[in-house]
Amino acid sequence: MVKILPIEQDGMVIKALPGAEFDVELPNKHIVRAYLSGRMRKFYISIIPGDKVRLALPPYDLSKGCIVHRYKPELIKDEQSDYKKAAPKLPEWKKTGPKRSK
Repeated sequence: MVKILPIEQDGMVIKALPGAEFDVELPNKHIVRAYLSGRMRKFYISIIPGDKVRLALPPYDLSKGCIVHRYKPELIKDEQSDYKKAAPKLPEWKKTGPKRSK
């Protein structure tokens, strides 16, 4: 019997749900319920809303899928430093670290 391969599609995580499930928006504006693959759970790959991911969709039910890859955040150029990750800005005390007494 011939095995039917899944359809791979890129998308953006819009909502995190309990049980390692996520709502993912595809480029054609459809929303898919997706869960983490076993290898991503094993290595504690964290997914947050706003991440770009690759989904494997079964050809029989296109409303559910499996997240098989999380793309790295894009790098942005800044005048003060060479490169920074495109991430939320941290408060000043987190940038410098905790103050320690001597």
